[in-house]
Amino acid sequence: MSATSPPFAEGGPAHTTARILLELGAVKFSPDKPFVFTSGRRSPVYIDCRRLISFPRARAKLMDLAVETILAEAGYERFDAVAGEEGVPAAHFLDDRPGQVPVHGRVVHHEYRVAGNHGRAG
Repeated sequence: MSATSPPFAEGGPAHTTARILLELGAVKFSPDKPFVFTSGRRSPVYIDCRRLISFPRARAKLMDLAVETILAEAGYERFDAVAGEEGVPAAHFLDDRPGQVPVHGRVVHHEYRVAGNHGRAG
């Protein structure tokens, strides 16, 4: 991230990410009836990352931003592999980048959804 482009500035990585997720309809709001996650936590906002599967250009841009941010913050040689476990496997989306080894695993089986309602307030 450059000094001239703070993360939340227009055109910065956070702004671009938010714009893409909103455009895809991945951001759901329910302030009066919060979403209940499988952890039991409640939130007025839910981001349905499953939407990324259907939009390869948007997904590629988000993964480019993720890689750019990770490399800028952590450095180029900090990671030997990318591992994912929850929801849409971000590790799988990142594994097409040169030099990255994807690792997928699951410690215990559980349903991947928001309180059994797949992103609807409940």
